[in-house]
This record gives sequence, structure tokens and C-alpha cells, in this order.
Amino acid sequence: MSQASKIILLSAVIGIILAGYVLYEFHSDELPKLEQSLVASTNQVNQLETELKRVQGFASNLVNIKKELKELTFQWEAAVTHMPRQFDLSVLLRRLSGLAQSAGVEMFAFRPAITATTPGHQPAVAKDPNKMFYDNIDIECELSGAFSQVLSFMDQVIRLKRIVNFEKVSLNMAPSSKNRSGLTKIKARAVLRTYRFAE
Repeated sequence: MSQASKIILLSAVIGIILAGYVLYEFHSDELPKLEQSLVASTNQVNQLETELKRVQGFASNLVNIKKELKELTFQWEAAVTHMPRQFDLSVLLRRLSGLAQSAGVEMFAFRPAITATTPGHQPAVAKDPNKMFYDNIDIECELSGAFSQVLSFMDQVIRLKRIVNFEKVSLNMAPSSKNRSGLTKIKARAVLRTYRFAE
């Protein structure tokens, strides 16, 4: 074997040993890091796939959610008609005055009920701890008219879209007074209760 062949063979052996060493170092240092990175990347891909499926499920259900929201909005608007956010007693007074006039009843008084237990004798807004979504207020009113007219007025009031209840009603004969139709007049005192959504 010639000298040149020995040098080439020796160089090849040294090259193989160096390549083996580099490969060994790569496997012992870099390969575990790459494997950890691969596992972390796989976990991240799995998490993103799970999130993607959740979002796709939500997106496919979005039409149903929009329909439900529209229905709930419609129900809310209907509920606010029955039980507004504010008591707005001036609007209620105008409405009741119109009903009284159409029934032929005179309404003499319309005022929030004052109780001695409220500070400064202010109108009492009741907050029932068991019914946290609404408040109520009592309103005193005095009426005069024929019995049938007063009953007609009360019937119209309870048919309002807004919730108004008669809590107390007392009827008294008016002393020897008759209305234009010749019917005996009565005087009625009533306590009405109306509600609002609590804020």
C-alpha cells in the first residue's frame, strides 16, 4: 500500500471518527431538545385544534343564538311595557285620567302613598328582598261616580298593559247626590300598586 493510500485511508478513518463524534454530540445534546420542542409543538397544535373546534361549534350555532337573542329582546320589550324601568307617575296619571273620563268617573286625588315609616314621610318604594328584579309603589286615589261607572273604570285599569293592581278599595255612598243620569253617586278611595324593574 502506498504512502498516499495510507494518508487517504487515515484521513477517511479520522473523518469517520469526527463525524461519529459530531453525530453522538448531536444525539446527546440537541436531539432531546428537539424532541421536547416537538412534543411542545404537538401539544400546542392539539390545543389550537380543540379551540378551533370550539369556535367552529360556536360559529355554526351563531344563527340559533341570534334567533334566541331576537326572541329575548322581543320578550324584554314586552316586559318593559308591563313593568317599565321608571315609575313615571305623570304618564300613569294621564292614562288613568283618560280612563276615568271615558268611564264617567271623576278622579279627585292621585298621590303616592305616604307612610310614617318612610324617612321624611316620602313616598314608599317597596323593595322586597325575595323579589330582587322589581320595586313597587302604592298610589292613593279618590273617585266619584255611579257604582257601575266606578266598576267600569276599575275594569279598564286592570286591563292596562302596564301592571296596576287595586290593593285596597273602600266605597261610600255620597250623601244624597245623584249624577247627571240620575244614578246614586258613590265615593271610592283606592290604593293602586304599580311596579317597575329594579335597576
